[in-house]
Amino acid sequence: MSVSPSEVSPALHRDLSVAVTSAAEVDERVRAFLGDRAAGVEQITVLSQTRYMDLSTSARRRLGIAPGQVHLNCGW
Repeated sequence: MSVSPSEVSPALHRDLSVAVTSAAEVDERVRAFLGDRAAGVEQITVLSQTRYMDLSTSARRRLGIAPGQVHLNCGW
């Protein structure tokens, strides 16, 4: 049996930064962000987590993060 290149979809990896109140909500937030494209996401992994107070002022502004939130780098 042979498989043509059009029948095979290679695995892709994407990174996303998100500010959330807990890591538990990251799956829901990422899938909501992706909309219809979320159907192709098999797994969302938290790669790193930084608390609000551990971020610089400029990073807080850039991310739009608020006190009580954490910054997560996620991969899927």
